[in-house]
This record gives sequence, structure tokens and C-alpha cells, in this order.
Amino acid sequence: MLQTDSWKDDKDQQAELVNLFLFFLAKEQTQVIDQWIKTFHLKDQFTPLYYTLMHLMKDEYPNEYLRMGSEMEETVKEMLVEVEHLREKYS
Repeated sequence: MLQTDSWKDDKDQQAELVNLFLFFLAKEQTQVIDQWIKTFHLKDQFTPLYYTLMHLMKDEYPNEYLRMGSEMEETVKEMLVEVEHLREKYS
């Protein structure tokens, strides 16, 4: 089970977790990531990742992606590009 207290202050571990989540998104496991974010209350710690997920799930959550602030747009776009890159690489 994910122990959020043990990694939340470690930037390297956070980056590894984001990379893992992006890989899951590339494998179209949006429901899994959605459940992890909800279960472990990760929305605030991983806000750009959350909005990347909401972009990919806009059919299920049509208004949530629209709540993203303009300051996150570039980061979310970069994450979406990485998801696509991983999708192509591991398809």
C-alpha cells in the first residue's frame, strides 16, 4: 500500500511516482489513477497530474478540467505530450 507520509517531502520519490502515473495513463488506466488520487488524497500534492488526468477523462468529468488555472496549462500540456510519447513507446 502507498505510504503517503514516507514520500511526500522527497522530490525524487515524487518524480518517480509522477512518472509511474504517467505510464499508467499512457496505458489508458485512467480509472486506476483516478481511484489512487481519490483514495490517497493526492489532488493537492499532484495538481498538474490531476488536471492531466481530468483532461484525459473529460467525458466522465466534463467541467473539472475547466477549473485548472492558467498557470498550470503549460505543465499539463507537457504531461499530455509525455503520455503520448509513452503510449507510442510502449504500444
